[in-house]
Amino acid sequence: ECDWSSDVCSSDLTQVRLSEPLEAGNSVHVDSLVLFLIPAGHYGDENTEMKVRVYESFKKLYLDSIYYSNMDITDSIGINPVGEKNVQATDSIVKIYLDPLLGEKLLSDSAALQKQTDFLEHFNGLYLAPPEIILGNGAIIQYNLLSFDSKLTIYYGNSVEDSLSYDFIINSSCARVNFFKHDFTTADPGQKINHLDDGIQDTVIYVQGNSGVMSRIDLPSIGAWGDSVPIAINKVELILKVSPDDSINQKIYNLPDQFNLLIKNPEGAFQLVDDNSYGDDYFGGLLQDNECHFNLTAHVQHYLNLEESDRLNYNYLTQFYLIVKNGNYLSNRAVLTSALNTLNIQLRFTYTKIKN
Repeated sequence: ECDWSSDVCSSDLTQVRLSEPLEAGNSVHVDSLVLFLIPAGHYGDENTEMKVRVYESFKKLYLDSIYYSNMDITDSIGINPVGEKNVQATDSIVKIYLDPLLGEKLLSDSAALQKQTDFLEHFNGLYLAPPEIILGNGAIIQYNLLSFDSKLTIYYGNSVEDSLSYDFIINSSCARVNFFKHDFTTADPGQKINHLDDGIQDTVIYVQGNSGVMSRIDLPSIGAWGDSVPIAINKVELILKVSPDDSINQKIYNLPDQFNLLIKNPEGAFQLVDDNSYGDDYFGGLLQDNECHFNLTAHVQHYLNLEESDRLNYNYLTQFYLIVKNGNYLSNRAVLTSALNTLNIQLRFTYTKIKN
């Protein structure tokens, strides 16, 4: 899949679980094994056709573990695909026939079919590899794995009956990992950021989901308001604007509906801004009329209440990281204006001076 800023390859690793204990019977024979996937939308060229390949996974996943989107699993999947299918970006359902031998493996351990923990030891799950583009300019298809209709169905018979079926399910108890790989060398040279870490700013900033791009926004001028303390901050708004220079691409690559704003502590860990705890309606982040507003009132008040000497130690509180909200599964991206653009970023203060 590809978009304006880079070629993006996405893939998925997921467990499947028993829907209920299964007694497959004697003299079991597998007729077919089918993976059903329910698309939840696409991002990119709607005329794209891609070949999706499915592999057996040999990677143990645990629901309570943390996995990263750049994790290397090349030695944890089967050598050959167990199924493949050409799909369209606009498909309403995807039906992939898998190798019946995999179905025989699923039913081979009768004890594992009785208990969920034993089954997860018996079968690790499936890997959906990065699709190969057949036609079109590329797209990222989002699948709703938690849909009741997204499942792995086996059709089989035994010594008593020939036409039986059973659903292995994918639900919120399944460990699932999305993987993203970006090739930024493929970016449109006309849209490239020309200055990185050289003290020179561009007139635009970029934000992209799927572990793509974030932008850091430094607001050192906040500290200058400390000289006015004591003041009561009524409202502080950070206002971001979509660049009109990218209007053509926006028709293909939809803008995100919402952004999020983070700070990074001295240990390098990202954390939420104080105002985020009051909910989206208060904090903001929605993109409306090509503008995004964030309410930073509590955050700025907390920073200004620090002693001046402490503010130097907490300088990271004036550095914000803009990301696509839910970018762990949303691919949308945006070109926004920087402080040097005529439609520049704004920091709007409303305050009350307190008399001593």
